[in-house]
Amino acid sequence: MEGDLVVVQIPRFRSRWMGWVQRRLKKPCYQLHLDKIGSAVWLGFDGESAVADIGKRLKDRFGDDIEPLWDRLALFIRQMCAGKLIELKD
Repeated sequence: MEGDLVVVQIPRFRSRWMGWVQRRLKKPCYQLHLDKIGSAVWLGFDGESAVADIGKRLKDRFGDDIEPLWDRLALFIRQMCAGKLIELKD
């Protein structure tokens, strides 16, 4: 966390065989700085909450500033899944 914003540490190399390179790097991870909305979504990923619940909490917190809510939330989740930072469960 940086203040009230989330900073996600992401390893530069994720494959097991590149682990020896990873350990020798000066900066083995890069940082993904999230804005206030991205931080709120990230903190909502608790392993129990449904996407709809996260969306409702965002609407309550940010009001009309977050519109179009569902499009933005879907895009964020797709990007996090594509980057293999999160996984969705049924």
